[in-house]
Amino acid sequence: MIDSIRTIASNFRIDVNDWRSFFEIHGGRQKRLIAGYLAFVEEMATHGLPPIFEGRHLRKLLGATQAEFGSMTSNPESHYRSFTIPKRNGGERTILTPTPLLLYCQRWIDLFILRKIPVHDAAHGYIAGRSNISNAKIHLGSAQLLSVDISNFFENVNAGKVAYVFQSAGYPPAVVFLLTRLCTYKGHLPQGAASSPQLSNLVMRGFDETLQSYANVRGLRYSRYVDDIVLSGRHIGPNDVNAVEEALKQVGLALNPKKIHFQRGRKKIVTGISIGSGRLLLPRELRRRYRNETFLTLKNITAATERDPIALERHLGQLAYWTNIEPGNERALHLLKQVRSVSTC
Repeated sequence: MIDSIRTIASNFRIDVNDWRSFFEIHGGRQKRLIAGYLAFVEEMATHGLPPIFEGRHLRKLLGATQAEFGSMTSNPESHYRSFTIPKRNGGERTILTPTPLLLYCQRWIDLFILRKIPVHDAAHGYIAGRSNISNAKIHLGSAQLLSVDISNFFENVNAGKVAYVFQSAGYPPAVVFLLTRLCTYKGHLPQGAASSPQLSNLVMRGFDETLQSYANVRGLRYSRYVDDIVLSGRHIGPNDVNAVEEALKQVGLALNPKKIHFQRGRKKIVTGISIGSGRLLLPRELRRRYRNETFLTLKNITAATERDPIALERHLGQLAYWTNIEPGNERALHLLKQVRSVSTC
């Protein structure tokens, strides 16, 4: 279903003449009202956004019944289930998964509205054509580096910030309220909702502009991958941490004090990628792990796949990631070729 929504969204066009004809037929003599509607349609058309006049119009666009739409917007919390996953550095992360209908609505909002609104060039997470690899590449050749994390990022992106995104896009207050309800959980951005990734980037656009301006003045490089902020250059110091902290305060967010890292010399890691050698490399410990695990699986495929039925798929993913970072690494390419030949048997 997501592919069909994406296809329709990519081909979406607003024909103002069609709307004008519609109002001429159905609008009666309310010329002033019709003129206002058409002005709204034209304004949204300039941004490639669907005009949405009121709640009933939004409900019909989403294909929900009145009861379904009322439930999702009046009590969105009842349309999620939650579970936890372990964090890489300890602790647990809560993931909220929406019901199929709410998920469909969020995907529609994401593809028809949110993906039509530009994000800042410094943002690299959840964006087609960008990744943790493009994020790390920004900082190649920098002598010093500062990486910091935002504290409880998704939980601290509140409904007011989300509403501002839809308001800035030009939607009327009633529609802004309903779109916000469909995209938030208990007044914040839920990690696991289809609309949350792009909303997080749009909410952070002002912050990205502030940090990019600061970096330009200081002669630094700046990038952000979700809640991971990186500044790099010839010299990085405590004043740069203060600048990031102050910019976050302006958007109601805060640094995670446990994740403020200054990096110098050859051991510099940006979003899981080593850049200290002057080129992108998979960190040594991951390289060793991927190589050893793949070798052991290939040595005894039957036993390995009995223990882990998706072992080959996992190795394919790991090795493809390795070769994306290091396209010329012959060892990784050879292992990838071996696993591919075995997996097709």
